[in-house]
Amino acid sequence: MAPAAAEYIVCSTGLTPEENTGAQGLVHELGMSWDDDLHVGVTHLLAKTVGSDKYKAAIAAGMVVVKPDWLVECSRAGSIVPTAAHELGILEGLCICTTGLYMEDREMVEQLCDEHRAVYQTDLIFGTTSHLLAEQAGGAKYDAAIAHGIPVVTLQWMAACVEAKALVDEDNYRVLADDDVTLDDGPSSSMKLSDELTQCIALLRDEPRGDFLDGCVLWLPGFSQDILLKMKWLVRFGMGTRYDAYNPSVTHIIADVLGNWRHYCDTNSSLEVVSPKWLIESCLAFECRPEAQFPVSTHVPIAPPPKVVRPPPAARPSPPPKATPPPVQKVDEAPKGLFAGILSLLLRTWPMDHKPACALKTAIAAAGGRTREINTTDPRILNANDLQRIAFIVVCHGAVLPDGMLASLKEAMPHAKLVTELWVHCCLEEKRFYPRRAHALFSLSSSATQSVFPTLPLDCFQSVVASISMYMDMERLVLATLLQLAGARVTPRLSQRNTHLLCSAPQGPKYEKARKWKLHIVQADWLVASMIHGRLMPVPDALPIKRRRDEATAVTPSSEIAPREITPGENDPKEDVAGSNALAQLDHFLGEESESLGFVAPRHKVSLAPPLKKQCSDPNFFDDTQAPLPNSEMVDYADPVSTRTFL
Repeated sequence: MAPAAAEYIVCSTGLTPEENTGAQGLVHELGMSWDDDLHVGVTHLLAKTVGSDKYKAAIAAGMVVVKPDWLVECSRAGSIVPTAAHELGILEGLCICTTGLYMEDREMVEQLCDEHRAVYQTDLIFGTTSHLLAEQAGGAKYDAAIAHGIPVVTLQWMAACVEAKALVDEDNYRVLADDDVTLDDGPSSSMKLSDELTQCIALLRDEPRGDFLDGCVLWLPGFSQDILLKMKWLVRFGMGTRYDAYNPSVTHIIADVLGNWRHYCDTNSSLEVVSPKWLIESCLAFECRPEAQFPVSTHVPIAPPPKVVRPPPAARPSPPPKATPPPVQKVDEAPKGLFAGILSLLLRTWPMDHKPACALKTAIAAAGGRTREINTTDPRILNANDLQRIAFIVVCHGAVLPDGMLASLKEAMPHAKLVTELWVHCCLEEKRFYPRRAHALFSLSSSATQSVFPTLPLDCFQSVVASISMYMDMERLVLATLLQLAGARVTPRLSQRNTHLLCSAPQGPKYEKARKWKLHIVQADWLVASMIHGRLMPVPDALPIKRRRDEATAVTPSSEIAPREITPGENDPKEDVAGSNALAQLDHFLGEESESLGFVAPRHKVSLAPPLKKQCSDPNFFDDTQAPLPNSEMVDYADPVSTRTFL
């Protein structure tokens, strides 16, 4: 049974005075009780964001934390409604910024912020940003966050919050500088000493100096040079006196737990020994704070007790043998994806102001792989660690490549395989790695300046419903994959709903049905040409008869192919066989007379638009000797190098 409204005691945190007044009115209207202080009797805490001290205490005590909307809904319903729909998200209200992360990690942070009701910020805003996510110390954002008391944590902090389904304390996930010294005042100390001093100096830099430390003679033993410089600044700010060595005139020793200062207390009874927190708080308050409130921690690391060598026990009669337990059945591990542990580089082209989604990246991630993306219009320098780990250089559809880009990449990564997006889709479809030589459309020349096909899918293929006949094995797989990428629908059976039949030769049941239903009968070269030109090419009147290698001549029935007269000025196709072919790169795919693809032989010359030429002053975009710059937007991943052998 739900408790009566009179048993509810409501408290709030993080609300404005106007919101507090409105919440109190609703609480009294519903017959509940209101308390400004949080204690064990409080049942509900109103909050708009996570992270406050009251919020952490309420979560630890198992109280219900809800948004103020819950009271509004209760007032509207005239009764107590469930709180599940009004509870705070894991990261609700937090404003998170990043620095020094890869694009993939920033996208993941942004996605987690959307899922758990946090706000993702590209810029660090003082007074608004609550957390800065980084992988290493350094950089303008890091220094500004430390100076203004913004916690700087790693990505593991956000992952821990999601895993625990609650806000996790930041202390175990802070990004540490090399010279950080922990302020060991107790378990509540949440900030490193160097960070606190930097923050204090930043707050006081524009303030007039005071004389609240006048008469205080300080000695600062046991601190690093960097921390000592910051503490000297604070001593001068308060007009205090400092000695480099101890003497009887010293009134205050600011010490840490490891300082060699304890024996001085026995000789000088008026000596005050305080923690560095006393100096910081005194400067912020512009007065000398009570020393008793800032004692030095007495915790000293205790050495482990020495091992005691005990004599071996006397021999005892062995117990009777126990029954052998049944063998434990080995649980089969979940199969790994095809690209598990493999890093691939995707070469794409997109406008600078808009980056479209990449289906290939999603497909590789689903197969366990990781990717790096480069916009060929604005290529960036790759991490030196990635240059060693990238296994495949994938030229995506619609990519326009600057002169020398592929050659530069191959020179920087000689171990990486240069493949096309079609190769990746075929491998994912069959869940196996095909050799690049298995098909001409699986690889590109290092001198290529653009991908074979434009950006897919194409609008002209949306109405195409195709079926495939007389193509086998690799040919059939490539054609089916090309049709799907172009936006067409592929059916295993032929029906009157089909619009096209891809057939290598004028024979077979599907061919006869297609002629009866007057469908468009085409070959593979029609599909390739249509995809390259971005429009459906004219459909030939009929298919040629498939010739054999041992046939000296072949007779073409008049019912299949009607003779065509050659107009004056037009070149005979037979004379153009030796000419230049714009689809020379696709010769293996288009085939010869003896191959089973069944293309028209000799082939007609297909005119293609010349590739776009881009000026490039320095074609060596990615040099293997380039290392990540300090404080740059790069992160080295510690993934082990894959030992698998490909192709």
